[in-house]
Amino acid sequence: MALKLLSQNCNGKGKASDRHFMTKSIIEETDPDIAFLQEVTSRQEIVTEFLEKDKNYRTVAVQESNIYNVIAVKNCRKLQVQEIDRAVLLKLNVERKNEPEALDLARLVVVKIKFRRKWILVACWHGPHRGYTDEKKSKHLTILLRLLGMLMTSVKAKRLILGGDFNLDLEGAQGVIDKLPSYSRNFELHPYECPSTRSAVVDYFITVKVEFTQYGASDFPEQTLSEIREKEGDPYKILDHLPVYSTTKQWKRSLISRIFCCFRW
Repeated sequence: MALKLLSQNCNGKGKASDRHFMTKSIIEETDPDIAFLQEVTSRQEIVTEFLEKDKNYRTVAVQESNIYNVIAVKNCRKLQVQEIDRAVLLKLNVERKNEPEALDLARLVVVKIKFRRKWILVACWHGPHRGYTDEKKSKHLTILLRLLGMLMTSVKAKRLILGGDFNLDLEGAQGVIDKLPSYSRNFELHPYECPSTRSAVVDYFITVKVEFTQYGASDFPEQTLSEIREKEGDPYKILDHLPVYSTTKQWKRSLISRIFCCFRW
């Protein structure tokens, strides 16, 4: 079994109704097991009405100013979800040594998911950008990865899937990972070719002990493009980030788990 993932920044320059339409269409088209959504501008319409009621997702949303960052997980037997106590996250954020600057936790959503008898820490991040140099963005990513590494130990999760809009290009992100100490977690950046509609790749996934078989940015669904163009709108301005899709490598049960299942039957 594998997991289908989607990361999408849901903000842009278009009308709110068009942004909401495109966000819903992308989720309808891709049907992800886990969606990482940044800058959702309507919690009521997108999260409560669409994801929770219409599509039967379990959601965790964190408010950042007047927007929301969201993790949505399909309500199904193969995925067991545990929310992370924000107090634990806050405590770790304050206790980090040699890093006086704390993260803005309103930009971070974290849950723990059990899949194929393995616990995975799943995190969605919306990186800062206005007034931030690349050096400062890199520093924030360094702090984020160290914080998540500590959290993995705290909640006993050996795997990590971190997705989002990092507002830092691939070269900058890889530079951060390369500079982490050797005893740190084995973070892996998943790069892909920059789409022609973007000047740089800033939306991607970083994992620990999770491999992908399919990965990269894709265009918006064709039906969505057609409907927006009929309204004489530019879909690439309505949402100024393309969706990033990925599929994890098939995870097989351990030998002990398979033997246990046989005895159950």
